[in-house]
Amino acid sequence: MHSIRIDRISKLVEQRISGAPDLVEVEEAGAAMRHAVRSMGFAPESHRSLYDCSEMGAVGDDVFDSAFRQWNDPRFTCVRARKVAVVLPSTLARLRIRGQADRRANMQLFATRPEAMRWLFS
Repeated sequence: MHSIRIDRISKLVEQRISGAPDLVEVEEAGAAMRHAVRSMGFAPESHRSLYDCSEMGAVGDDVFDSAFRQWNDPRFTCVRARKVAVVLPSTLARLRIRGQADRRANMQLFATRPEAMRWLFS
């Protein structure tokens, strides 16, 4: 399950992902996030994105791979964020995607939402 919250004043788009999403749900969540960003009407790299996965259960590598395919897809550069914070409380989950996140200068992984928010607005 996923939900999206937009804070137009802070230029923050937050997506919360919970449960154990499958590939279809991750694709739907990606499309919903892109729609939310487009609805804000901001120029590329002018907003911040927060993916809060603190209530997400265990998922397979294919789910993480799908998310990164979407983030890296050149068709979606029009919705690219200035900063992207991903909250994954599981050390194992952070280790699984560390290499992918390290390839993006604008993305950081965090264990808690407060840490992510501090970095997003620093």
